[in-house]
Amino acid sequence: MTYLSDILSDVDFQSRREELIQKMQLDEIAYLDFMKIFVELMKYEYVSSKNWQGIPIVKLPEDILVIQEFHFDYKPTAVIEVGVARGGSVALAASMQQLNGIKPNILGLDIKIFEHAKKALSDYVEKDWLTLFQEDSTSLLSLKKLEEFVKGHEKVFAILDSNHSHEHVYKELEIMNIALPRGAVVLVADGIIEHLPPRNDRPWGTGNSPATAVKQFLLDKPNWRPLEKYSRRSIFSEFRDGWIEKIR
Repeated sequence: MTYLSDILSDVDFQSRREELIQKMQLDEIAYLDFMKIFVELMKYEYVSSKNWQGIPIVKLPEDILVIQEFHFDYKPTAVIEVGVARGGSVALAASMQQLNGIKPNILGLDIKIFEHAKKALSDYVEKDWLTLFQEDSTSLLSLKKLEEFVKGHEKVFAILDSNHSHEHVYKELEIMNIALPRGAVVLVADGIIEHLPPRNDRPWGTGNSPATAVKQFLLDKPNWRPLEKYSRRSIFSEFRDGWIEKIR
């Protein structure tokens, strides 16, 4: 036997990989082990330690890779970033659209858009790739802006990554339900909060998180369903079970 003799054919490789992915998605022990590592890494603020195109991005590297897979598969023509932060996620969305032959078309919505983010993203605004809108994401003004932004688009992708309390995320999802077309995909960030130690400096935690909001929203809105392909695509993820799609 040579070191090349165990190389599988493409068909066998794909079959084996899919089998292992499905097993991994059900491996709760592995997920809880990851949670222990994540808690340990929090002291280094690991999730915000990377850049995308020179701009700080507050996402785990494996989540970035899964988002890339989604962009390749779905090819959204309109991307909504609720929660601009430092701007790295907006830069990622622009890169993904460019890689897929789509002119970047992004709406960055946040209750407060800081000057450092505006500066980092100024080229994107000047190129007419990005519209920044400072407003509460659950307001009627935001609803109107979203409706204007997605008009004429069939493939819309939104990431909700702002206030992570159950009430706020649920209200954001209600806004998305009104504004977005059938077939739209929403990624609700930081469901991982449901499994993290409590923090005294945030108005969210176990039982009051994006994960609980998504669960309730799916029960209340049968026109939405989990997007299974990506919901547990990676164990090392902040987005577990946060991918949902509007089916009617």
